[in-house]
Amino acid sequence: MESRFLITQYLDFSDTRQFAPGTHPGLLLVRLREPGAHALVEAINAIASEIADWAGCFVVLTENKIRIKRP
Repeated sequence: MESRFLITQYLDFSDTRQFAPGTHPGLLLVRLREPGAHALVEAINAIASEIADWAGCFVVLTENKIRIKRP
């Protein structure tokens, strides 16, 4: 199995009981008011350097904040 950090906007991944920190390689849920390819790329580029530190974490990114649940 490959350990890949998942970046998604799909809200089915928002259930932290099902995707508890430490049970996966890492998950970033991006929740933007106006989702679109350009906004998504900008949001991810703004935090890209921090993703390596989030192994095994459940992370929610919005325009205003980043919430990190660590294992």
